[in-house]
Amino acid sequence: MKFFKHTNMSLKSKLLLTFFLGILIPIILVQSVTYYNSTQSMQEKVDELVNINLQQTYKNLETSLKAYEDITVQLFSDEKINSLVKEMNIESTNNPIVEGELREVLSNYAYAKDLIRSVSIYTSNRNIVSFDKQTGSNIKNIWTIEENNKRLREFQLEASAGNGIRITSPELTDHINGRDQYLFHIYVPLQETNYSLKDRPNLIVISIDQEVLNQAININYPIIGTENSIPNLTFLVNDNKQIVSFPKDELIGYQLSSYENSIQLEHTYVDLLRRANIINSDSIIVNNYQKPINGWTLVNVIDKNTMLKNMYVTHRINIITGLITLLISSFLILYFTNNISKSIKKVINGMQIAKEGHLDVQINEMKKDEISIIMESFNSLMNKLNNLMTETKEATFKQKEAEIRALEAQINPHFLYNTLDSINWMAIEKEEHDISRMLKSLAEILRYSIQNSNELVTISEEINWLKKYMILQLNRYDYSFDYTIEVEKSLYNHPIHKLLLQPFIENAIAHGISSYQSEGLITLTFKKGEQNELIIIITDNGVGMTADKLASIKFAIKEDQSLSNRQRGIGLRNVMERLNSYYGEKANFQIESSPHVGTMITITIFTD
Repeated sequence: MKFFKHTNMSLKSKLLLTFFLGILIPIILVQSVTYYNSTQSMQEKVDELVNINLQQTYKNLETSLKAYEDITVQLFSDEKINSLVKEMNIESTNNPIVEGELREVLSNYAYAKDLIRSVSIYTSNRNIVSFDKQTGSNIKNIWTIEENNKRLREFQLEASAGNGIRITSPELTDHINGRDQYLFHIYVPLQETNYSLKDRPNLIVISIDQEVLNQAININYPIIGTENSIPNLTFLVNDNKQIVSFPKDELIGYQLSSYENSIQLEHTYVDLLRRANIINSDSIIVNNYQKPINGWTLVNVIDKNTMLKNMYVTHRINIITGLITLLISSFLILYFTNNISKSIKKVINGMQIAKEGHLDVQINEMKKDEISIIMESFNSLMNKLNNLMTETKEATFKQKEAEIRALEAQINPHFLYNTLDSINWMAIEKEEHDISRMLKSLAEILRYSIQNSNELVTISEEINWLKKYMILQLNRYDYSFDYTIEVEKSLYNHPIHKLLLQPFIENAIAHGISSYQSEGLITLTFKKGEQNELIIIITDNGVGMTADKLASIKFAIKEDQSLSNRQRGIGLRNVMERLNSYYGEKANFQIESSPHVGTMITITIFTD
């Protein structure tokens, strides 16, 4: 860092040097270290991921078996089954009707899961009632095979030795529909002493296709040599070192060779995989996970050579890709540093010109990057500085003009009130009541307008003031017009800024109906809009305006230009400035007029 601070290198040179020192050399070092250490790291990561996967797989297995265990428990607690079994145990001979009803109940449980082969009950009088989904017959089912019948009696003897649900390892049960049937059994005996053996089944057995175990541990591996073959395998082994679940059914029950250490274990699994022709390798990685479900162990085997072969290929690809990337990166760095350097020089040149006082300088750049944003910001800053200079000059002029107006208006309000009051009493003494009424209205108008001229008042207060103002105007124009004020009741207490509407009324009288001898009418309406906004409409039936004149007034108000009729322009422009100052974008102003029809001004004020 100190080197960069004290060197006179250009930005382009610093960027290039930073690229080579900060990116190129570290990439080479990282590639070298990664190549020598990735083998051990990959194996550790694989072991970690496999163990996590085995834990989740075992949970899936537990969940799947629990669903079938729950069916067994439901069978034992089914009152219909218990009633029919009790009836069978009492009668000395088999009752086909009772057996038929019992098989019908068992069929409902058999169809609760797709892979249940049969549901069977072994009664205390040694009767077997079974529903076999494959045969659909009680006469011919898995238990009519002699070897299987012996196993059923073994289940009864084993179950009577202790409590709890038993799960057998899968075994070849029979051959049906052209394929060997490998089933495992879940059975539970009657162990509750408060029930007689004649009241309930002596033994309930659910026979299930071993595919349930395959699905639970996600066994779906293609054989080596096929298009989608993979270098790993997961299967189940019981505590007697026999295969419980395997992709190839014929290896279920296969007895593994004895092993006492990891080397012997590896050789044992290599022999198994060669026999199955699934993974053809002499070097494998073995991971296992065991929890107390029948002492079964989940085993995962990975072809180590295949795993490392892919890693070596990946390393070679990474090295080649890295070299290509470095070449391309070097070219791009040179290209972009040149462009950045040129753009920065443009900014520096523009700043030098601005430093000399030429604030109208602009930097032209067609690109859309960060440097162009800086250029746009610089151009915008220069424009703002020019505008501020212009506005400062105008503000100074307006301030001086306001100071002159303020000096002209420095008359003591109390002096005006007292003078008007004196004139008023003189008029009363001479019984000039019209003059007195006008003086009184004028005094109230002055008092209302001078005190806190920008404060908020209610519409009711503003209307009272406008009525006094209209008295003066009616007298002035010899009652040549009339006026009406319409207000929705809910708006009397609605707030509005003081003296907001007076310029519109004055314009309507002076420029709309002053030339009328009679029948002039000014209408002032206050109402609510659909969005609860305040709408104020001022209409007159005066001379109106032509389209060209109306357009020029709108343009002059918008652009702050002078009008041929100066007073109208100043009045409307001032009120527009007040509207914008008070309400901003929440106020809207519209003016419409037609010759010999009149003028309508609409003010819309949106409230929060």
